[in-house]
Amino acid sequence: MSNLDHLSDVNLLENIWDIISVIAVLIFGCYFISVNAKYFNATKIRGLSLYLWHSLFCFVYIFTTSIIGGDSIWYYTESLIQKYEFSFGTTSTLYFTTFLTVVLGLNYIGTFLVYNILGSIGLIAVDASLRHVTKDKSGFVKSLSLIIVLVPSMSYWSSAIGKDAIQFMATGLLLWSSIDFKKRNLMFLISILIMFTVRPHICAFAIVAFTFSMLIIKSISFTKKITFLFICLAFFLTALPFLLGYIGWVGSLSIESLLNYVELRQRYNLDGGGSIDISQMSLLYQLFTYLFRPLPYEAHSALALLSSIDNFLILIVFVLSFLSVICLKKPKFILNHPTENRWFLLIFSTALLILLSITTANSGIAARQKWMVMPILLYFAFLFMRVRLSDKPKFKKA
Repeated sequence: MSNLDHLSDVNLLENIWDIISVIAVLIFGCYFISVNAKYFNATKIRGLSLYLWHSLFCFVYIFTTSIIGGDSIWYYTESLIQKYEFSFGTTSTLYFTTFLTVVLGLNYIGTFLVYNILGSIGLIAVDASLRHVTKDKSGFVKSLSLIIVLVPSMSYWSSAIGKDAIQFMATGLLLWSSIDFKKRNLMFLISILIMFTVRPHICAFAIVAFTFSMLIIKSISFTKKITFLFICLAFFLTALPFLLGYIGWVGSLSIESLLNYVELRQRYNLDGGGSIDISQMSLLYQLFTYLFRPLPYEAHSALALLSSIDNFLILIVFVLSFLSVICLKKPKFILNHPTENRWFLLIFSTALLILLSITTANSGIAARQKWMVMPILLYFAFLFMRVRLSDKPKFKKA
């Protein structure tokens, strides 16, 4: 979406209402986060600290787009026109933005700050999930998980007007609810519905993964497994035509059509500065490229350099996790956990990662969209990092 021509249409702080509304949204954000921090086992101070940290990068994003443009400019200006019929995906995000700009009368900054609240919820949910998975780990691992929560990329890309902030919130809630599904099944359902609103194809992956997890989990009765299977089949029979049209699928459902679709997607967005030819890469290198590139030596701009530093830190986490798995003799990893739906998280994150890796040929897009799956992958990385509090060197007395 080209939007540099719309920069002149952006309303920042032109009157007293603009100033009042921006302050009001900030205060509401502080209140909302402090009240709901307990649902993520966080103190009010921790919740507010993460919200303010996230808001810092929201203002950085506002400043950046006000100078060089961005998709957020397009969402904001198009929301003022109100010419679209409702549909899921981009248009649903436009409808929500229209509610903020036309009904509530928020300006560009105020609208940004509402999306910032949504992204902050996702950040707090991810923080809660990583605190949960590292609660019996060493102080080093706990500190490392906090550093990862505070990487600028996570807050920056989830603070803007658009689908990314909403999707990131849905991913965070999905992860947090899956950690204790019996107590948080309503939150799980809400996250699925939010996901379907902005990115229906990602929601479809989640539903399939959840259904497969129900079939695999031993504690689920046979009757419930059959029920979940029929629900999944009914969903796909109803939604398949819409989903195929949404992702731009052409032709019949066949291996040949799938290969043609992947090849077509690999040619998208090859004109920009962040374009990468992934068509000749192996699957493993495509996965690595999607998750960790650009690395510092590949950065071609200031923004890319900052993103590359975050990528390097995340890469360190995965390397340490891998070394922990192969070097430390620890209890066998359990997928059939009594409270956590690890099967769902594993199936969903793996399938989605492969799809995104083989179809995303632009590092800029990957930097934004990988946060749909990265929080779950980080959960597993810290789960495998079996450096526990009891792992202290034992010295023999002289």
